[in-house]
Amino acid sequence: MLAPALALEALYAIMLATRDLKAQVERFIPLALAAGILYLISAWLVCASPRSKVQGPKSGEAEESAPRAGSRRLLWFILGAGLLFRATLFPLYPSLSDDLFRYRWDGKMQAAGYNPYSLTPADPALKHLRDQTYPGVNGKGYVAAYGPVTESLFRWWYPVTMLAGNVKASVLLMKLPMLAFDLGVALLLIHLLGVLGLPAARVLIYWWSPVTVIEFAASGHNDSVAVFFLVLALLGLAVPECGMRNAECGVNGRRDSALGTPHSTLRPPWWTLPALSLSMLSKLFAAFLWPVVLPRWLERGRWRQLAWPLICAVVVYWPFRGGLFNVVPGVAVYAGSWRNNDSLFGLFFAFTGSQLGASAAYGAVVAGLAGFLAGRGFPALRSAFLILGTLLCCASNVFPWYLSWILPLLAVFPNAAWLLFSVLVFLSYNVLIGYGTLGVWRDSTTFLLLEYVPFYLLLVGGWIVRQIQGEVPGSS
Repeated sequence: MLAPALALEALYAIMLATRDLKAQVERFIPLALAAGILYLISAWLVCASPRSKVQGPKSGEAEESAPRAGSRRLLWFILGAGLLFRATLFPLYPSLSDDLFRYRWDGKMQAAGYNPYSLTPADPALKHLRDQTYPGVNGKGYVAAYGPVTESLFRWWYPVTMLAGNVKASVLLMKLPMLAFDLGVALLLIHLLGVLGLPAARVLIYWWSPVTVIEFAASGHNDSVAVFFLVLALLGLAVPECGMRNAECGVNGRRDSALGTPHSTLRPPWWTLPALSLSMLSKLFAAFLWPVVLPRWLERGRWRQLAWPLICAVVVYWPFRGGLFNVVPGVAVYAGSWRNNDSLFGLFFAFTGSQLGASAAYGAVVAGLAGFLAGRGFPALRSAFLILGTLLCCASNVFPWYLSWILPLLAVFPNAAWLLFSVLVFLSYNVLIGYGTLGVWRDSTTFLLLEYVPFYLLLVGGWIVRQIQGEVPGSS
């Protein structure tokens, strides 16, 4: 594990020395792909290790003490190396994406008493707030499309960043909350893996991924906030309220949990629904998980706990109530106007003939899958994995940082196709070549094929192989 870690650190140091990754995108893409290869090797080492198997019953304390000590050392090494990767890229001024400048702008206008859901950055009333970062603020003609949880985070963190005394340092400090939630995801994931009887070292699949390292430490994207609350909700779904851990103690023995906890013993803790609400109120993708989660409360008659999502929504939206009705149109305009690095969405577009029709078909497919999984009583974590995977396959926009949504679940359900895609997705940055020279944002068909053909071949091929193996008597 030390060899790929040192090589990864060297690659991230080269990225730091490159400085403007957008201007040097032809150099950045090979570096990111090389980091991805080292990451895949590391993930394979972790998953292929005997310690990566599902933990069985202990045969003796003396026999287990040495392996446990080795596992702890490996876990600390994985966490420490991931922190080093992020510390290396933290000083990098954002260039691959200008989202961080919009975060800072939204925080600045809120601190000045304005509602980001009511006024656009281009509004003349906000002209006095513009500084040297204003040219980099994206979506100047649109109100905020981020959720109220992240907007609140921008509001309260912006004054802290200004304590640095200069604008550049203020921009870099806007990354810190995103990195704090990023670390929180890793810690929650370690706990989740332990609850499921899986080795904690699998946290590497999330923590060492170039997606999380580059997109959170270098670009400061806010998806880590939504992912944190998502993993917290998944942890609640995986942990029975009585504190049992994958025990075979059901009244009727029926199994209906993430990896085998008896259905009759599952009583998710009260904070599961608020966590899922906060994830959705950070970024909308978690909304598709509600059809799977709600039946677990309805069938047990725990109606009062359904008030928690409403309370969360009222509390976080209240400071923005003046622009409440601008939120949905703002998100709709974003979803209906942009296409970037999509795959199946292109088929929807060809079939419907319009962006709006394709968006409707995309939403119907994902919602239909969620309803099907809920109706069939699929395990919660497996359902979340399938829904988020379908969401990414059908979406009109698949930016590299969107892969952070599914990475924690890949630690639970390692999948070669999705792990490969989390590396190949960096090919999508080729769009910056034409955008930087001609000002035209246009996907390259060649790069799309290089990115998606291996992914879908491996995804569909792997599914076919599993179906064939499943037909063999005695196979798992």
